[in-house]
Amino acid sequence: MTRTVAREVRRHRDRRKMSAQQLADRTAELGMPIPRAVLANLESGRRDVVTVAEVLVLAAALGVNPTELFCPVGFDEEIELLPGRVADPLSGSQWVNGQLALDLNGPELGFQLPPVGEESNARLAEQHADLLEQVRAREAEVAQQVTNVDAVMTGVRGLETIAASVTDQEYAASVMDQAAEHRKLGDRLKSELASWVSAADKYREVAAQSLRYIRAEMHRRGMLLPPLPPLMKDIDGES
Repeated sequence: MTRTVAREVRRHRDRRKMSAQQLADRTAELGMPIPRAVLANLESGRRDVVTVAEVLVLAAALGVNPTELFCPVGFDEEIELLPGRVADPLSGSQWVNGQLALDLNGPELGFQLPPVGEESNARLAEQHADLLEQVRAREAEVAQQVTNVDAVMTGVRGLETIAASVTDQEYAASVMDQAAEHRKLGDRLKSELASWVSAADKYREVAAQSLRYIRAEMHRRGMLLPPLPPLMKDIDGES
């Protein structure tokens, strides 16, 4: 694993045309100096250990995801993920990121989707965030529809005011015809708005069911519960 990290540090450093000294300087700027001599020993294989903290700082200094240093997807067919056990880098990266669960029952490393109740903490948090993002997106769509209706009806009232203020009856009639057309548009938008509101309410109800499970599981694990939007504040009370 250390050899893999060392090779990837060198590869990313070369790709960025960054000298070892420049990388050392960057790690110092990030608050954890890794001297040039240490980097040289790492890349040459004379240093046979690298700490988690060093991997994180090196990844930040190189501008890459930390998993790219020890699970180089696209550059190795397999890596030694555990002592004596190899895996393809993509599956290894997905395990590290909490997307897959590790199966140690056989001699070869296996991966699978985590069973219900055994999702990683990161996966639970991601699912929670995704659900809330979808809820907020639908609420934003409803809000936009409301804005559209208000804009059209404001235009109708403006046209009616103009028609009432002019003495030219022919012109006033023409303006009222425009107002009538705008009102038809407003009525259609109101009807569509009702459908948007209904769809958003239904999705929020469906999302609430999943969020109740996720938040109950988070609570069981002692995790911090993310805040909820106002319309979903009662989820925890009903879980």
